[in-house]
Amino acid sequence: MPIETVKAEKSIDQLVLRVYGKLAPASLDLARKGLLEANPHLSATAPLKRGTVIDVPTLARQPGTGAPAARSRSAPASAADVVDDAVVAVDAWRKAVGRRLEVASSELDQMQKLLDDDAVRKSLAGSKGAPELLERARAAGAARRAELADDRAFVGGDLAKIDEALRTLLKAFG
Repeated sequence: MPIETVKAEKSIDQLVLRVYGKLAPASLDLARKGLLEANPHLSATAPLKRGTVIDVPTLARQPGTGAPAARSRSAPASAADVVDDAVVAVDAWRKAVGRRLEVASSELDQMQKLLDDDAVRKSLAGSKGAPELLERARAAGAARRAELADDRAFVGGDLAKIDEALRTLLKAFG
């Protein structure tokens, strides 16, 4: 199945027009349904995001005829288009990973507050093994915080270098 990326299209219908060309109404419905089935991350009503990677299914035969429906008209991408798509994809991935890291950090902060809460400590004070359990939980939190710091360094450093290299390459293509 060919792979494409969303470019300037804001809707499924615009995407169908670009990847398949002008289709008969029945084929248009098949193409729309096929794209949505092959790409569960897309929505028929939500706007598309530039750089989203999609699978482009081959269309079946046109209903009531022996003629095949139009196949994808997407021309082979130019090198500049490929690099531009890579820039967009790396940037989108960097932002998504950054958001996940922020969520993980926030959850870790909430857990640390819970572990440090006086009421929690008092309620667990009489439980056998609770102090050791709390200490192990704190140690696990510290280890996870170190992992998140490493992940942030990767997102802020290595991915930024990749992004910069791709943008430099894109400029070279004009």
